[in-house]
Amino acid sequence: MAKALGCNPGWLAFGEESLVSLRKQMEDDEFFPLPYLDHPLVVHSQREKHHNCEKRARTIRWSRDFLSAFCDNGDPKENLFLYCMDGDCMEPQLRNGNMLIAQRAEGGDFTRDGIYILGSGGAIIVRRLQRQGDRVGILSDNKRYNDYEVSLSDIVGPDDDMNNESKFVLFGRVVFVGHAI
Repeated sequence: MAKALGCNPGWLAFGEESLVSLRKQMEDDEFFPLPYLDHPLVVHSQREKHHNCEKRARTIRWSRDFLSAFCDNGDPKENLFLYCMDGDCMEPQLRNGNMLIAQRAEGGDFTRDGIYILGSGGAIIVRRLQRQGDRVGILSDNKRYNDYEVSLSDIVGPDDDMNNESKFVLFGRVVFVGHAI
């Protein structure tokens, strides 16, 4: 009868699922891959550089409990994403090739100072943002790079108008950094 119904005999006889089925469900609910930042700017400007990092990142299954420690709002599976650091502008804090976990930004609004992943001038950048009234400091930890300041209105969300090159697209705040030793 179980074969005809296409179900597990244990479920049919006792209302129990198989251990394999339960383990698979637990893995899907408790351990899951995070999406890599998927945006036309990444595809356009850095896809080739990030292919290996992205490929590696997609094979990692993250624990919901671990990720919940870094996620301020909602489900970490829905609100976190991966990105690989490109360049030395944030050294010594972040190094080229570091795997970053970021929490998605709500529109162009950021609630606190921190390190953010932004789109700027057709490229993805990682910078420290520091709000100063209606201005935002866009800072590099590496002092070989210039810091600059923009109006708060120049920071927009990923769903806003991407055609204005003077705007900075706020993708998310970096909440975790992973790297090899």
